[in-house]
Formats: sequence, C-alpha cells, structure tokens
Amino acid sequence: MPPLGVEEFRINSLQEATIASYRRHIKLFVGWLAARNLDFASPEQLDELLASYRASEEPKRSAFVTLAAAVVFVYPQAKGRLPWTNALARAYDKVTVIKY
Repeated sequence: MPPLGVEEFRINSLQEATIASYRRHIKLFVGWLAARNLDFASPEQLDELLASYRASEEPKRSAFVTLAAAVVFVYPQAKGRLPWTNALARAYDKVTVIKY
C-alpha cells in the first residue's frame, strides 16, 4: 500500500464530525482489506477494491460516498482516478427507493 499521510493543514480544514466519519469508514475498509489480505499499489487497483468492497459488504449509499471522499482525502493521488467507485456511487441514486 502506498504511504498514506495527510498534512495538518488539510486536517484542520475539516470539521471534527467529518474527520470522525472519515476515520470510521476508512477503518471498516482497511479492516476488510486486512481480513482478505488485500493491498493496492495504484489508484486503479484501489478503485477495483472499492468496487469489490461495495459488492461484498453492501454499504448504504451515504456510507459508500463517505468512504470514497475519505479515500480521496487521505490518498489525494486517487482524485479523478476512481471511475468505478464514482459510477457505483451514482448508481445508488438510480436504485434507491425514496420512502416517505
């Protein structure tokens, strides 16, 4: 896995609740990776792993979108290079039934 580091000024740009949410979702994803002994070396591989995570764990839309945002926050090289993840996030809008 490439080194993941977030500069302090980037962390300070987020609210505490956002940081806590990002940590929670990243922790679940990293746990899923570790349980399957998976790793990635490029944004393209990360994109495939995020798609596999969504297929196997079936997170809710908000959880998956938050995970995608968190991944891009801690791994900025992935920004704009996660086409499957973005397509899957948009697909939730097409299959989600709105309950009133």
